[in-house]
Amino acid sequence: MKFKKMEINGFKSFADKIEIKFGNGVTGIVGPNGCGKSNVADSIRFALGEQSSKTLRGGNMQDVIFNGTEKRKSQSFCEVSMYFDNSERIFRDLNYDEVVFTRKLFRSNESEYMINKTPCRRADIIDALRDSGVGKEGYSIIGQGKIDELISSKPEDRRNIFDEAAGISKFKAKKTEAERRLVRTRDSLARIGDILEEKSKQLAPLTRQAQTARKYLELAEQLKHYEINIYLHQYETTTDTKKTITDRRNAIADEMERCRRDRDAASDNYNKAMTEFGNIDKTIEAHHDELVNLTSEVERNNSEVSLRNNDIRHIMERNEELLSEIAKYESDIRAAEALINAGLAGRDEKTADLARMKTECDGMSAQTDELENKLSAMEGEEKEGQRALVAAIEKLTDIKANMSKLLAERDGLEKQIAALKTRLSQSASANAARKNTAEAVRRELETAKANREEQDKILSADTAKSNENLARLTLNNNRLKDINAKYYSLAERKDVFTKFSKENAGFERSVSRLLEAAKTDTELSSRIEGVIAKIIKVPKNYETAIEMALGGAVQNIVTKTEDEARYIIEYLKSKNFGRVTFLPMNVIRPRYIHDDLKRHLDVKGCHGAASSLVSYDPKFDGIVKYLLGTTVIVDDLNTGISIARASRYAFRIVTLDGDVINPHGAITGGSKKADVANVFAYDRELREIEEQLAGVRDKVKALEDEHNKITREQEALSLSIKSRSSAIHALDVKIAAQEQQYNKYLGEIEDIDRENGESEAQLLAWQVRADEISNDLNSVGALEELIQSQKTDAATSNLQSENEIVELKKQRDALREKLTALKIDCANLENEISNMDRDVAHLKDNIDRYNAQIGMARMQIESNEKDIAQKKADLEKLMLTVGENDSQRVAALKKKIADFGEYKQRIQSDMNAYEAERDRLVQLYTELSEKKNEEELKLQKVDIDLEQMQQRIAEVYKLEYADCLPLRDPEFEIEPGIEEAARLKRRIDNLGHINLEAIEQCETVYAEYSELEKQRDDLTAAERDLVKVITDLSKEMKTTFNEKFAQINENFKVIFRELFNGGTAELILLEPEEGKDELSAGVEIKAQPPQKKLQLLSLLSGGEKAMTAIAILFAILKLRPMPFCVLDEIEAALDDANVLRFAKYLKRYSQDTQFIVITHRKPTMELADALYGVTMEEKGVSKIVSVKLSDAVKLAM
Repeated sequence: MKFKKMEINGFKSFADKIEIKFGNGVTGIVGPNGCGKSNVADSIRFALGEQSSKTLRGGNMQDVIFNGTEKRKSQSFCEVSMYFDNSERIFRDLNYDEVVFTRKLFRSNESEYMINKTPCRRADIIDALRDSGVGKEGYSIIGQGKIDELISSKPEDRRNIFDEAAGISKFKAKKTEAERRLVRTRDSLARIGDILEEKSKQLAPLTRQAQTARKYLELAEQLKHYEINIYLHQYETTTDTKKTITDRRNAIADEMERCRRDRDAASDNYNKAMTEFGNIDKTIEAHHDELVNLTSEVERNNSEVSLRNNDIRHIMERNEELLSEIAKYESDIRAAEALINAGLAGRDEKTADLARMKTECDGMSAQTDELENKLSAMEGEEKEGQRALVAAIEKLTDIKANMSKLLAERDGLEKQIAALKTRLSQSASANAARKNTAEAVRRELETAKANREEQDKILSADTAKSNENLARLTLNNNRLKDINAKYYSLAERKDVFTKFSKENAGFERSVSRLLEAAKTDTELSSRIEGVIAKIIKVPKNYETAIEMALGGAVQNIVTKTEDEARYIIEYLKSKNFGRVTFLPMNVIRPRYIHDDLKRHLDVKGCHGAASSLVSYDPKFDGIVKYLLGTTVIVDDLNTGISIARASRYAFRIVTLDGDVINPHGAITGGSKKADVANVFAYDRELREIEEQLAGVRDKVKALEDEHNKITREQEALSLSIKSRSSAIHALDVKIAAQEQQYNKYLGEIEDIDRENGESEAQLLAWQVRADEISNDLNSVGALEELIQSQKTDAATSNLQSENEIVELKKQRDALREKLTALKIDCANLENEISNMDRDVAHLKDNIDRYNAQIGMARMQIESNEKDIAQKKADLEKLMLTVGENDSQRVAALKKKIADFGEYKQRIQSDMNAYEAERDRLVQLYTELSEKKNEEELKLQKVDIDLEQMQQRIAEVYKLEYADCLPLRDPEFEIEPGIEEAARLKRRIDNLGHINLEAIEQCETVYAEYSELEKQRDDLTAAERDLVKVITDLSKEMKTTFNEKFAQINENFKVIFRELFNGGTAELILLEPEEGKDELSAGVEIKAQPPQKKLQLLSLLSGGEKAMTAIAILFAILKLRPMPFCVLDEIEAALDDANVLRFAKYLKRYSQDTQFIVITHRKPTMELADALYGVTMEEKGVSKIVSVKLSDAVKLAM
């Protein structure tokens, strides 16, 4: 495949349609900064399907369309076409010899893609290019950013480059998508789990309700048989039964009258005794109070005396302790002073010895130095004399042998010296001018570097802020994800409870059908004020109690009048919806607890009347108080029974657990049936969920606001970073050029200075040599006389000096030994004196501390003595107040109390007898009254039972007396029949709440539950498959990456040596951080350029870093050869020598790959096979021209 050419029209600064042809090898694109060179690379990215405006260096996609200039209008679209030679069918699915990929973008943000002018999808172009090894995500386009990414990235971030090179990026994308799908699947599982849990909660009680309903139908059929026969018996025997009951009631009434008279007499006697008993109690209480006051006063005075004596004794004991401490401190002070005096005496003696020894030491040191100096002088004189004699003889011999040669050499040196002085003068003048020029360049360079450093600081700050924003965005997204998950979970629960509420879950079928019909029937709806369960709002802690208190009434329908109730009942009959109880507001009257009984409610554990514990619309006040006005809510049964007894079971009492104490004493209780739906809980939980949803929505909005704020700030930072990076890049280019120029001047100056220095050194050497020759020629006679004299003197003095030196050395060694021993003694003595000084100082500190303690103790003793005197005076005053006759008064009061106590006991005995008689009569009267009431109730019950039974037979079984006659059982016995009917009723009552619609509802919910279970199983299987996919992808990525990474590393080692002409380098795969996947492990780069140590990439120079990064990119390209590759100024940071090596390597590599190089470096231009220049003759409009090398160099500057 060959990239033949490309056509650009309206893309960025290319306003006019241009054509760029590409041949084999290297095609260079050059031009000054800002002319639009990099827009060529951007246009290729655009044609390859790039969707990111940021990657195309724009704020949005419309920015890539030519935006106009002062002289030109903006264009409405841009278009880029890439022409490829497909004669070898590189694009296997495209059967054309030439393939043209075209992308056209309109300002409406719509794109058109074409292959050979035929419309297609973006995916078609991307797939075709990817199959050929070309694509926007590959290495077809390598910019300076890729170099910076390799150089500056952390090892963990650098890993992404090698993932992409190894070809596992697509696997990572698949893994990421699989992980997202796994999260969504698990969220769905959680939601279905919640719904299943709710359905399970419904299904379990519905199943039990259905079973109960079936049992109810069976028992009801049996009960019908017994109740019809009981009704027939009652109907036929009512008159005889009523006469028998009336006779028994009259006899009981006569006995009650006699009992009442006896009870009243006993009560009068009791009340008289009770009055006398109360008067005696008051008298005893008064005497007892007087006795208590007197006894307390005596005991208080005695206690005060004892307390003060104890205080005085404790203070005196403390004074004795303080005196003992003072004596001890004074003894310690005397011992310390004795030690100080002894130590000071010893110190003075040792100080005197030290001074004497130091004086002696100084004298010995002076003697030793004097001997050393004398020895050195004598040895030096002897050696110097010998050296001088030998040198004089050698010099005289040389001069005589080379006399003529020395004369000729001196004449030649004088001529060379004159010529060299002239040349040095000229060179110094020229070099001074060059130094001035270099200094001006250096100042410009320093200014540019300072500017670059300032820009770099700003860029670092912006980058740090950007990284911080990215971290905040990540944290924000995670929090938003968690909150959204919670929101969706709550929303699901809300939907479930909303559905329950709309379907009137928990209501009987008849009520539910009526309420559902009212939603669509305006006439029906207008006649219903509401259902009790919806009218009353119950606090959570009272739900069970109120539910038990209301019982079936919780589903009663409230209407304004009886007419509305009658209308709805007719409607129910017409629709065959079943039976419903109605509460007309105009006839229902509130019920209250009598004021006399309210005092029994003022006890711990009693919450009050149930009607006062719920909330409702005031218009329903009569209805609510009718239902709950005479019901009291208490904590537990103990409290309830206590209140019931005190009030004589005058009203109904319900505990928080739902136990019920009915009037007249019946108690209902036990565990609450799980199959009874809590109709209050649905509405309450729905309200709670809506409140939670509102809170979650507020949090979501706050997080989204923060996210938008950070995003805006991040966009501004990105633009700033991009601008700063461009500015820094321009400064780097400028600094590189100025450094090159400055180094050139410095090199030239250094060379000239070195040459001048060498010339000056040569001049000096020549001058010295000429002077030496003249001196040697003039000194022949003097040397002969000197030699003769030195020979004579040397023979005489040698013997004498040797004897003196030996003797002086013996004296010096002896003195050194004595001096060393003396210095050791001095050091030991100084150490002893120092220790003594520390001991004395420590003892003085102790004395000061002891004196301070003594002073404080004496002050405390003085204060204690004053306190003792004051306490003794107070004690004397207190003793005077204690009376002598207090004990006599106490005895007299005790006797009076004892006498009244005996009298009280006699009255108490009489009261007990009166009370026992009265209670017996009251009990008897109560029993007679209850018997009478029972007889009256029986009398009423005969009629009521008959009426109720007749009504029940009519309502329940829809039968009259005549209809029942054919159903009579001839063998029916009334007593066993009543017992069996009662047993059947108890069994039915024990069944609890009967929901006849539960059978149908159970079947519906069970079907929904089964469907949800199937969905859950499908999602579980999907979860399992996704986990396997993620595991397989991870395994495949690890294998592929390790294999490709090893190949890249080997390629890198070879290419690094070639680019650096030696050295070593390697890529190191780091260990992943604890708790992270192996695929997140970072990549570290180590490099050792020639003549340097092996070190991390971050420790190399800027040029070495860039060259190393380029070596890595070539290693990647070697692993994945591309048909063509665009290099956008990747060698900008290299010096000329490294650019040349880069260009040569690029040239060699171009045999297999077409390279399109955007550059401004001369070595790269020199090795390019073709050069195009990008110019901007018209401001804001780029053009392409074919240029020569010399023109390209000028164009790039």
